[in-house]
Amino acid sequence: ADGIHALEFINNSTGWALTYGTGLILKTTDAGKTWELCSRLDSAYYERIQFTDRSHGWICGEKNSIFKTEDGGNTWESRSVRIEGYRYYFYSMHFKNPSEGVVGGMKMDLKKNMTRIILTTTSSGKSWIETKDHPPVFIIDMVYLDNTRAFVCGENSIYRTTDGGKNWQMV
Repeated sequence: ADGIHALEFINNSTGWALTYGTGLILKTTDAGKTWELCSRLDSAYYERIQFTDRSHGWICGEKNSIFKTEDGGNTWESRSVRIEGYRYYFYSMHFKNPSEGVVGGMKMDLKKNMTRIILTTTSSGKSWIETKDHPPVFIIDMVYLDNTRAFVCGENSIYRTTDGGKNWQMV
């Protein structure tokens, strides 16, 4: 398992690429003409990469993985969720600024029972709060249009909210 799995661009020239299964993070500053190795995480399967500006970025994926950078991706700090008896798998995320964000996916208990989950942070990932207001699907991707309007998809369904995630309607 290697190869580009996710891309993120913050403008016409600066972007990052994330490999699947090898933890390589590549960066371009010339609109993708050249790519350089920016950093490397462990070999977990990472699903998404997002930057809120040139310095602040996030990665999420399997094995409770949430990472944050404050230096454009050169170094990454774990902001992972650790709750005894659970493993988390994050497939989607959206950060509106370096401090406030949302991750979606599932959690699995020791008996391998899976539960849908959305976690939010307002502390740059130092703490996470599980929200009970989410659509009845395992969220694979999410797009926020603004603070109140968002779409999520998973399990062959699309849901939308117009009130910041308190209520979800199938589209």
